[in-house]
Amino acid sequence: MIEGNEILPYKAIPAGHTLLREIKERGYTQKEFAEKLGMKESNFTALLKGKRNITTEIALQLEDILGISANFWLDLQMRYDITRTKLKQ
Repeated sequence: MIEGNEILPYKAIPAGHTLLREIKERGYTQKEFAEKLGMKESNFTALLKGKRNITTEIALQLEDILGISANFWLDLQMRYDITRTKLKQ
C-alpha cells in the first residue's frame, strides 16, 4: 500500500512476532518464558500476538533476560503501533 511517498506493508507485524522467534531460537517454550517475565501464559500469548503492548518495564526485563536492548523492543512496538494505525486510516 502506498501512502504519499511512503510504502506501507499490507499488515502490521507485532513486536511479539520477533520475540517469539528469539525465544524459540534460544530453546524456551512460551510457558517457560512467560514465567521468566512473571506473566501469566495467557497474557504472554496476547503480547506475542500484538494484543498487549511491550511496555517499558517488559522491554527492560527482555534486555536483562535476552541481552537485547530495551530500545530495540520499544522501537519494534512503536513501529507496529504506527503501522497499525496508518493501515486503519
